[in-house]
Amino acid sequence: MKIPMMLSCKEAARLFLEAQEHSLSIGEYLALILHRFVCGLCRRYWKQVMFVQNVIRKYTGNIQEADFGSAPLLSIESREKMKNSLKGL
Repeated sequence: MKIPMMLSCKEAARLFLEAQEHSLSIGEYLALILHRFVCGLCRRYWKQVMFVQNVIRKYTGNIQEADFGSAPLLSIESREKMKNSLKGL
């Protein structure tokens, strides 16, 4: 088993999301913990993901059974405003 010295943020994000679905190997887990320890941006990302998951769980009772199809849609006007504001990025 090869343990990488340091994960990139992209690799760490992938592992973090995989960890939500299944258990990681000990090497992956340790690499993820090490990356989380040294990378403030990823710590912030993980907190945001956990916050969203907790909100979904609170709303639905179970994140696996969440029905996003019934979520209210943005109005056409709001969508156009958002699209126009993103064009400048």
